Amino acid sequence: MTVLLAGACASGGSEPRRSEQPRSTDGGPVLTVLQRDFAFEPSMFSVASGARITVSNVGATTHTFTVEGGPDIDNVPLASNQVLIDLPRGSYPFRCVYHRQMTGTLTVR
Repeated sequence: MTVLLAGACASGGSEPRRSEQPRSTDGGPVLTVLQRDFAFEPSMFSVASGARITVSNVGATTHTFTVEGGPDIDNVPLASNQVLIDLPRGSYPFRCVYHRQMTGTLTVR
């Protein structure tokens, strides 16, 4: 499933990790965001506009990947969705609507 984003989800906890990945030249995903238990890994990341990411739920609980002002993607346990990040430059908070502690920041460069 490919979704056009105008907004994204992540987790609280200790020091967030940043992940910067180059834009894929073959149209494939440049980054995988894991929904593990009640956290996003990574919870902060940066991608180029037009990049594709994969959001993978590797736990047993249903989560969403919801970008503020954008789509709301449900991810059942052990499922993945490819998401097209087609947003202008800037920072976008994301979260899981079911679990308030799951938050993060997507930066489009």
